[in-house]
Amino acid sequence: MSNFDEFDRPIGPEKDTGSIISHAFENYKNIIGYAILFVIISFLISTGISLLFPGINIGLDTYKEIIEAAKSGDSESIKDIVAEYQDLGFGARSFTILASIIASVILYPLKAGLIYITHKSNTKQNIEFSDLFIGYKQNTVNIMLYGFVISVLASIGSFFCLLPGLYIYIVGFVGLPIVFFGNKNVSEGLSLSFNATNDNFGLVLGVAVLAFLIKISGYLLCLIGAIATLPYIFSASYSLYCALFGTPYEVKS
Repeated sequence: MSNFDEFDRPIGPEKDTGSIISHAFENYKNIIGYAILFVIISFLISTGISLLFPGINIGLDTYKEIIEAAKSGDSESIKDIVAEYQDLGFGARSFTILASIIASVILYPLKAGLIYITHKSNTKQNIEFSDLFIGYKQNTVNIMLYGFVISVLASIGSFFCLLPGLYIYIVGFVGLPIVFFGNKNVSEGLSLSFNATNDNFGLVLGVAVLAFLIKISGYLLCLIGAIATLPYIFSASYSLYCALFGTPYEVKS
């Protein structure tokens, strides 16, 4: 994958939330096996990292507790969980954030691989197991650096105020396909990500929120359901990219 042509490319979804979500779902149905494999590999990598950085478990456990409380509609429990996390102190929370950033950066190329598999499904290309790891072979440094910058900015934003952190996560939702398909460096990827988000904020926010809700909906169907729906957000990220920039068409080098 050396570059992507701007001409003769497949038609992407319209620039509206419903079209993008539908486009993502149609692609996701075709790659569900690879999506589940992605979750398993991510879990194994995260487990290995948690053994090296035990503090990451604090953040993951807090996230799971919030999800469980949200499912039951217990807003008071959510407040208590957040308060308990804040009571850990600056040092403990900082270590947890650092460990989470490390895990996110290492997994970013794998996320790019799942997006690439979604692209191959959309363009009717044969998918190979090795495609899942293409992010570790193509533009890897920039993908990981982009993941690092987004993770750091989101963590800082979330540490002081929730809304700036959420905004950065939305920018990252838009940006990974930009860096990957466009073969961009970190500064170019960030610039295009922020511009695309700001210029289409309502659309991007709507797609991101719906994709997140679909992502966590699997928790209502127990563990198997969660495994099946968690990676959907990357298919939505790809469809959003297609709507904003057009579907990339790979040129054989």
